[in-house]
Amino acid sequence: MGGLVVKQMLHQAKTDNFDELFNNTREIVFYSCPHFGSKLADMPWRMGLVFRPAPSIGELRSGSPRLVELNDFVRHLHNKRLLEVLSFSETMVTPIVEGYGGWAFRAEIVPIESAYPGFGELVVSFIVILLFA
Repeated sequence: MGGLVVKQMLHQAKTDNFDELFNNTREIVFYSCPHFGSKLADMPWRMGLVFRPAPSIGELRSGSPRLVELNDFVRHLHNKRLLEVLSFSETMVTPIVEGYGGWAFRAEIVPIESAYPGFGELVVSFIVILLFA
């Protein structure tokens, strides 16, 4: 969600006339930023137990008006050549819930269609990181 925080900060800087921050931001690099939300946030979180996600997760639902507004703001800056954008997307699924004999639930947290904001450059990474216990 860090990329969304950066978008919000830039939007707030423009709104509140923090010209130094706004005018000195020339490039942004996003890594698996859910520009258009995450399918994981769309899920009804009930799997035997009741999970209650943080209220901010609602903002990550697919098609969230706030996400659309922030993306349009950054797109406008990019189209005016005021901001360069580089986005990275992962292609690996992430194990979320462990079940008997393996992972019971795995998901792509930020699918490529959400990781690419629709402008700027996109790099798709195929990095596999192995963790040993």
